[in-house]
Amino acid sequence: MNYILILLLPIYLFANYNNTYNPNQQCDDARLVLKEARMIYEKFDDPTNALNLLNAGAMRNITYRQPKCMQKDEYMKALQTHTFFMSKSKNNYSFGTIQGYIKKYPENLTFKLYLAQAYENQYINRKVPKYRTKTLDMYKEYVKGAKEQNVKVSKHILEFLATGGLYKSKNSWSKHLNPNGVAPYNAFKVMYIDTKNPKKVVATQEVKDAVISFQGENLFNIEPANFGALWMGLVKFDKETTRTLYIDQSQATTRVIINGYVVYDATTRGEISYTFNKGISRIEIEYLNRWHTVNFSLKIVKKVEKFTQEEIQKKLKPLVSKGSKFLYVGVYESEKKDSHIVLKVQKSKEPVVLMLQSQRAVIWDIRNTSGTKIQAIVINSSSPEATVIGDVKGIKVLYSKTRVGNGYESGLPSNKKRECLCIGGHYTCGGNGGFNADSIPKAFNKRVRGFSGKYRVGILSVPEVTMSDAKYKEVKLNSELHMRKRSECSGNKNVSPSELFK
Repeated sequence: MNYILILLLPIYLFANYNNTYNPNQQCDDARLVLKEARMIYEKFDDPTNALNLLNAGAMRNITYRQPKCMQKDEYMKALQTHTFFMSKSKNNYSFGTIQGYIKKYPENLTFKLYLAQAYENQYINRKVPKYRTKTLDMYKEYVKGAKEQNVKVSKHILEFLATGGLYKSKNSWSKHLNPNGVAPYNAFKVMYIDTKNPKKVVATQEVKDAVISFQGENLFNIEPANFGALWMGLVKFDKETTRTLYIDQSQATTRVIINGYVVYDATTRGEISYTFNKGISRIEIEYLNRWHTVNFSLKIVKKVEKFTQEEIQKKLKPLVSKGSKFLYVGVYESEKKDSHIVLKVQKSKEPVVLMLQSQRAVIWDIRNTSGTKIQAIVINSSSPEATVIGDVKGIKVLYSKTRVGNGYESGLPSNKKRECLCIGGHYTCGGNGGFNADSIPKAFNKRVRGFSGKYRVGILSVPEVTMSDAKYKEVKLNSELHMRKRSECSGNKNVSPSELFK
């Protein structure tokens, strides 16, 4: 009961505040909620509700400026208490408040310390890699200031910086599946397991990339929902080298271990920066699937620089000639287990610019045996990060921040057998959306003149369809047809029960 009364206190204070405002009462109320917040934290170990109490009114109203009824020392101590609970609460994401305090009081190390601890709290509890980087950066700034002000730095902070914020792996899969630690250089030894019987290795392969993708089948008689894999490989660098790890996964959990330290442990897609030491590094990737399909890739490459479409148009300007043709390829994913998609570039008298769009982080394998001049490749994927290999030497590859085109069928009425349905006011017709890949070419007074695409595919001819003016007209008419059908279909979607018989 006392706990409930404490949590109701800010409501009373706020109501009292509005009825009879008194400058001195403002400080008294703030002191009271600060005292109650400390009690909640100390007695109930509950920083979240302690923070909720402070944010409810009395304390919040003095955070913007120092009230006349409070001396500076007391005021700064109040702000520090406020940020302390922000750093401790698992549900607090309001880093902007602490950042504002740092900007206003740059010499106050306490705010920098609590912001670093707030980031670390999110990194530990939510396992979001970006917060590890933010924690490291803020601890470095704090340590720099601590040296200047002759303030002692805790052992925890020094250890966090020394290990890059990483922790030693516990019960790694390799102890059970590959106890001898055998792993190839610049490749991976992969062990597939059924998670219902995880200690038994079902199959082993040596592969170049840590990639796996399949659906509608069982791989090595392992059902997708019970699929697990361990990749182990060795890499060697002649000097300290920073690389970016791009992780793409669906409903799954992936743990990446480098030299015994966990660098990634999450259920989400993501990217992290990692600095490899000089010499040999061991990489272990533990993948635990939880879906009826399997889609995973991890790529260790240089940081991909991405550009806006305006920036891409500027970079293409010196490359694109009057006779250049833009060719668009759109897919959802690869049907190959290694996520490769072979693109066979057809012979063309005119030079071409390839625009590649995918949902998954596919590996585009360019085959240009015809010798067509490829002036540039523009690429985007919704998952991090699609890559290009094959006949691309000397070709400029530009990564777009936004999609370079929409649609896998691109609005082409190519699949005549696909039935369009109206179900309960909802219209579904697969890949019959409009064709939209001309945002980059339009800067050169051009349109896409070739299209290739499919939802899942392993090999494509580029182009499959020549996008003539007549074909564009066909696409437009097809799009308008489906827009009318969708409008007609949605007519009864929002009918309420009371209106059904009207």
